[in-house]
Amino acid sequence: MTVTACFVTRDHEAVLPDALDAARAVAASVVVADTGSADRTREVAADRGATVVPVVWADDFAAACNAALDAVATEWVLWLNPDERVVPGVWPDLRVLTPGPRAFAYRVRVRHEMAGRVPASCPFDWQIRLFRNAPALRYVGRLHPRFSTPIEDVAIKDGGVIETRDALVRRLAHLSTVTPDKIRWTNRLIEAELRDRPDQLGLRIEWGRNLLVVGDVRGHDVLAAAAETVLTTPPRPGDAAAVGPLFEYLLSNADVSARRGHSIDEIRAQARALCPGSPPVLWALAGERFRAGDFGSAAADLKLLLALG
Repeated sequence: MTVTACFVTRDHEAVLPDALDAARAVAASVVVADTGSADRTREVAADRGATVVPVVWADDFAAACNAALDAVATEWVLWLNPDERVVPGVWPDLRVLTPGPRAFAYRVRVRHEMAGRVPASCPFDWQIRLFRNAPALRYVGRLHPRFSTPIEDVAIKDGGVIETRDALVRRLAHLSTVTPDKIRWTNRLIEAELRDRPDQLGLRIEWGRNLLVVGDVRGHDVLAAAAETVLTTPPRPGDAAAVGPLFEYLLSNADVSARRGHSIDEIRAQARALCPGSPPVLWALAGERFRAGDFGSAAADLKLLLALG
C-alpha cells in the first residue's frame, strides 16, 4: 500500500511538527496544502520532508482539499487534520500493509480528546480517513468539505467495498479555542456556502445557533425557518443527525417557539422520535418538563440519560 498523508493548514506552526512526525511513521509521503500561513507553517512542513502546496484562500476549504489531492502521486490517501495524531502501535504501518483485494476505503476510530479527561471517557466515532486516490473523489463545501459524489457510491461503481479497521486517530480537540471572532468567520463561510448550495438543513441550523452565540438576533428567524421545515416535512436520512441542535434550541426556548406558532407538544414528540438517543436532547427535554412542573417526565428523562452514560 503506497500512501500519502494529506493536511490542510493555516498558522499551525505550533502543532504541525507532532502531526507530521506521526504521519511519516505510517505513510510514505506527506502533502501539506497551506492556505496562507503568516507563521512558519510552510517552513516547518518543508523541513520535515512534506510537499507544500500554497493555496490562495478564497473562503473555500474544499478547494484547498482538492489542491492537496491533486498533489498526491500514490495509490492511497490518508486524510488528517493538524490537530490529529495517528497512534503508533494502534495504527498499522501502511508502508508494508497489503490492502484487501476489493478494499476501496477504510473506516477508522477518531477519538475526540478534551483537556483533563482520560482517554477512556472521550467520545469517538468511525470516519473514512483512508481511501484510494480515485479521480471521482473530489471535495465540495466551503466550510465542512465532503465528497461531491458520496464515497460509498464511488466504491460501488468501482466494484470495491468500504472496510473497517480498528486503527486510532487522536483528535486533540482541546487545541482548538472557540472565540467570537472565529464564530463570525465561520458564519461568513456558512453564508457563502448556503448561497452556493442552499438545501442544507444542518448547516442552516448551525448558522442560526452561531448567530445567537455572537448576539445576532437573526438567529431566531433562521432557526424558526428550520423548525418549520422539520415540523412539517420528515427529515431526509442525511438530515436526521443534524436536527438535534435545533430541538435543543426549541426546547430551551419554549416561549419563543410558542410565539412563533410552534406547539411545544409537537416539538417534544418530534424530538423524542427523531433524537431518541441524543444526550443533549434528553437534557433539554428534561429541562423543559421540569420548568413546566412535570417532574415525573423530567425524572424519567434524567434516568434515561444516566443509563446512557
